[in-house]
This record gives sequence, structure tokens and C-alpha cells, in this order.
Amino acid sequence: MSWVISLGGLAVAALALYLNYRERTSAHRIALYARQLDAYQEIAVGAAELVARVELLIASMGWNQPGRPRGPGGPSPIDNATENALRVAVQNASLDLSEIRVRHAVFVPDTVIEQVSQLETLATALLSPEWEIESDDGETVTRLMHKDPMFAFVLAQFGLFNDIRTLVGTDKLSKQTMSLLGARLREPWQWPTLPKAEGHVEAESD
Repeated sequence: MSWVISLGGLAVAALALYLNYRERTSAHRIALYARQLDAYQEIAVGAAELVARVELLIASMGWNQPGRPRGPGGPSPIDNATENALRVAVQNASLDLSEIRVRHAVFVPDTVIEQVSQLETLATALLSPEWEIESDDGETVTRLMHKDPMFAFVLAQFGLFNDIRTLVGTDKLSKQTMSLLGARLREPWQWPTLPKAEGHVEAESD
């Protein structure tokens, strides 16, 4: 009988230890998630600020206009003072985003850090004489920059925002909340299919 009592005492002690550990772990998860939410918000704002500065520079330099050679070569359509001010704005926004990345690096997953670093790399390349990219996939990114520099930044920003949405659980938690309320999220909006004009003939492929 004594061994049964001893075994029961061990089981109770183990259960108490487990519940205490679970409570501490749960509190740690909640604190970490709250810290990550703050980090994600600051990262998203910093990334949006950088992309906005980049868009202004690209538009002012005419790098997004059809028929104009891509890249930093060729005459500038704006005066030197304005161009320098736009470049400094991009550089400062990139430095701010870098500071945000370093400050939150211990709280957010590596995927987010990599996406932020990609935006910083693009900004550095945009300000370089030949739009040179030093990264594992530098050749592909360089071609994309020379083809459409703004699209390269938008693509990187979209990847970052998509990772954040997944890590935060935006869609999953929103669906759960709407389900509790007895409502339903509408389906993603899609472009409507326009009716064909009368007399329209499909072009035959060769």
C-alpha cells in the first residue's frame, strides 16, 4: 500500500510540475506574440516608407517610362539638387528599415529578416552606379531591376507582407472570428469577365 501512496504522490508532483511549466510557457508565448505584433507593424511601416521613397525617385528619374533606357545611365530629367535629395531620402529610409530589422531580429523568424534584407539590398543597388546586386540570386534580381525597377521593389514588399500575414495568422484568425459571429468573409474579389463585342473574331494561332 505504501508504494501505491508513493506512486500517487509522484504522479501529483509530476502533474503539478507540468501544469506550472505549461502556465509559464503559455505566458511566454503570449508575451512573445505581442512583441512580434509590434515588430511586424514597425517593419511593415518601415518597408512601406522605403518603397514610397523609391517610387518617387524612380518616377522622377523617368526609369518607369516606356522607351527610356533602364538604369542610372543617361541624362537626368531633374536637377542635381533634387536628384540628390531624392537619393538621400531613399538611403535614409533604407537605414531606418535596417535599424528596425536589427532591433527586432531576436523576436521575428528568419524569413521576415531575409525579406527585409532583400528590400535593403534593392535600395543599395538602386543607389549604386550600375544597379549592381550582391546576393545569392543577384543576376536574376539585376535583370529584373533593369526590366522594371519598381516591380522588383513591389515584389519584395509583397513577399514580406505575405510572410507577416501568414505568421500573424490574419486570414485564419479572421475566419474564426467571423465564424463565432455567425458571419462569413466574402470571397476574394476578381475582375469580371467582360462580354465579347459583336463581330469579334478570335485570332487563330499559327
